[in-house]
Amino acid sequence: MRRTAALVPVALALALAPSVAQARRPTLADVPGVVIGHEPSPNPLRRIFGTARYVGSPTIAILPNGHYVAAHDLFRRGGGETEKGKGITLVYRSTDRGASWTRVARVEGAFWSTLFAHGGALWLWGYRKLSGDLVVRRSTDEGRTWTDPRDAATGLLVAGSFGGTPNSPVVHDGRLWIAQSGTRVASVPVGADLLAASSWTLSRGRGGDPAWLGGTFTIWTEGQVVASPALGVHVLPKVKDRPFTALLRFDAPGAAPRFDPALDFAPLPGAEKKFGVRYDPVSDRFWALTNPVLPQHQPRPTWSPTWSDPFRRVASPAMVRNAAAIYSSRDLRTWEFERIFLYHPDQERAAFQYLNFLIEGDDLVVVSRTAFHVGFWKPPRGHDSNLLTFHRVPDFRRRPANPYPPGLAPAPGPVTTGLTGAVSRGAP
Repeated sequence: MRRTAALVPVALALALAPSVAQARRPTLADVPGVVIGHEPSPNPLRRIFGTARYVGSPTIAILPNGHYVAAHDLFRRGGGETEKGKGITLVYRSTDRGASWTRVARVEGAFWSTLFAHGGALWLWGYRKLSGDLVVRRSTDEGRTWTDPRDAATGLLVAGSFGGTPNSPVVHDGRLWIAQSGTRVASVPVGADLLAASSWTLSRGRGGDPAWLGGTFTIWTEGQVVASPALGVHVLPKVKDRPFTALLRFDAPGAAPRFDPALDFAPLPGAEKKFGVRYDPVSDRFWALTNPVLPQHQPRPTWSPTWSDPFRRVASPAMVRNAAAIYSSRDLRTWEFERIFLYHPDQERAAFQYLNFLIEGDDLVVVSRTAFHVGFWKPPRGHDSNLLTFHRVPDFRRRPANPYPPGLAPAPGPVTTGLTGAVSRGAP
């Protein structure tokens, strides 16, 4: 309390001081990709009093007519009514393949939600709030209006305390599957009424063990569902602060996953934070979008104060999100580096994260929860996103001769599969 009181006069002076001339203040035009939504980064007063809002949970769907719909929720760092009392999700639409976007809806009681098109309708599957009921909504007008999950017949799937993050559903063996939390999956027959709770089956989950990964296992969460004809349905969770995912195999809708800790961990750079993954039948490969910690961006010592932030603590590997990379795999076990498609040298306040994507022909269409300096105030840290952005990766199956974007060169020395490394599949 003393620290907060002491900081208030300083923060007030900073917040109220007139803007000083700068060489050029960054604008939305400087942001990589196309800006879909923007929540301005907070001034010190809003940060101290917990009223700042940030962009979370990016998700995207492509409708049968080719229109795109994207969404994100809002969260407050350290809690607040936005996600604890009721979730708020903002929905946007593009009729020109992502070149421009218009906000079409504000959905209350929706948090950590996933958009997807199915059966001629648009669906929003997720949670009422932080640790809330599991619910699903339907829209028949491209996201402008949504059904209300009042009961078990109208989209209230399970009442209780649940959580997870967006992951695009898959259709396999006559069912639609979507990951719930880190180690469970919910599924429904493809022809069933998705608003009826009785249509859905929620699997059992799987606990973790600190002895795994040579005694370095932390927690697994934020699972992503994926399926292929050869391998069936898997959920791949992140393993916090470790560059590994795990292969959780689901053979039946209500069963617990099959998992062998001696065999089913797979090294994947960037999997220490939430990532996106999909199967591509054209290449018969799985494609993952992650945030690897590059060798030149290894976290520094825990405490690293500056004059403007004397209490600053440098993030763990799970919080370094300034590079967005593409990896591919044939078996979910060996992941190969394809390219880095987004990068910013500021590892502390820039981030392209929670990457969700779809495959459209030869392109990846991607939405990112993005932290980027726009306007006067910088994001407090990379985690505290101020933007939802859209990105297209053309001809994604063809690996470029130079997999690094301008301004980024590979670090000297061997590239490995360690905490900060990547696997390369060599020359094209």
